Formats: sequence, C-alpha cells, structure tokens
Amino acid sequence: MPTGYTSVIGEKNNVKFREYALRCARGFGALVEMRDESMEVKIPKKFTPHPYYKQELEKATKKLEEITTIDNHAIELRIEKEYDEALRNYVQSLQETAKLVGKYVGMREESKKWQPPTKDHKGLKDFMVSQLESSINHDCDVSYREIPKKPTVTEYKAKVVDSAKHDVEYHQKEWDSEIKRANERTEWVKQLYASLNPKKVEVAKHKTSKIVKRKKK
Repeated sequence: MPTGYTSVIGEKNNVKFREYALRCARGFGALVEMRDESMEVKIPKKFTPHPYYKQELEKATKKLEEITTIDNHAIELRIEKEYDEALRNYVQSLQETAKLVGKYVGMREESKKWQPPTKDHKGLKDFMVSQLESSINHDCDVSYREIPKKPTVTEYKAKVVDSAKHDVEYHQKEWDSEIKRANERTEWVKQLYASLNPKKVEVAKHKTSKIVKRKKK
C-alpha cells in the first residue's frame, strides 16, 4: 500500500530520486514541521525567523522604558485602579463560591435522603454523596484566598520593573534562539539540496582543487 511519500512513484512516470528524497525529507530534521502539510507546498531554500518573539521583545522593552520613566502620581492612579479591580474580583469570587456551596449542599442532602431500590444500589448512593462532599472540600475552599493588599508606589514599581526586565530577557533569549533555528534549518536544507545535486558538488570540488593547485605552484 503506497504512503503519502511513495504514492508519487506509482502515479507518475520516471520519478527521479531527487523528488522522492525531497518528499521524504519533509518528515525529518529542519523540515519536520512540514510533515502534515500538502506535498504541493514547496520546500523553502531559506527559512526566516518567526517574528513573534521579536514583536514581544519590542513590547517588553517599551513597557520597561515606560515604567522606569513614569512619575509617582501616574503610578498611584494605576495602583488604585488595579486594587479596586482586584477587590471586586475577590468579593465576586466569594459570592460565587457561596452559591456553589449552597448547590452542592442541597444536592448532597437530597442524595442522603434518597432510598436505594435495592442493596445493589447502595454503593451508588454512597458514591453520589462522597462526590459532593469531595467537591465541597476542594472546589469551595476559600481559606487560601487573601484579601487584596494595596502596595506602595515603591513596592509596585519594583515589582513591575522586575517583571518587565524578566520579559525582556526571556524574549531576547527566545528571539536569539529563533534566529539560530532558522539559520540551522536553512543550512540543513542547503546541505540536502547539495547532496541531491552531485554534479554541482563535483564542479565545486573541481574548482576548489584547481585553486589549491595554483596556490601550490
């Protein structure tokens, strides 16, 4: 049975080794990401870095510059806005949890009152009750939730600056890696194409040999 790689051999006449090798290459090395793409998509001879990390680096750098130059009054306004939002979310979270507890407890009481039709159904009743109790203990635990605290200007600025610096370092590192990956993929494909064009390789070797001989003379 032909595969996505070998089918071309039966479908076309005189399929060259180079064409078959390039089809199979889609599942390896620099081209592995093309494994699920259509065979009609051409293999690029040069790869360019994906711009995502470069864009994120620019955003992080701009954010760092902004927070290090912003005045204290503007920071105070930010603190007030974020604190009010955090407090609203905290209260809303407690209210939603209280409603959920009520629903769970109500269903648990109904489950406890239910009379299993046979002894074989008792296990089902016990399971229903245990599931609800487990959900009450885990889903409705509010002991770990703390009332939001309003930071000082110094605390807020230090935290935001540290976060921005971390983002800059992270995205710079990832952007450098992305460039390296693109270059490595390009070199991998370049070497692949070279190996599938032996005549060009021989010509290159011949030219190199002549140059070496001239230098020796």
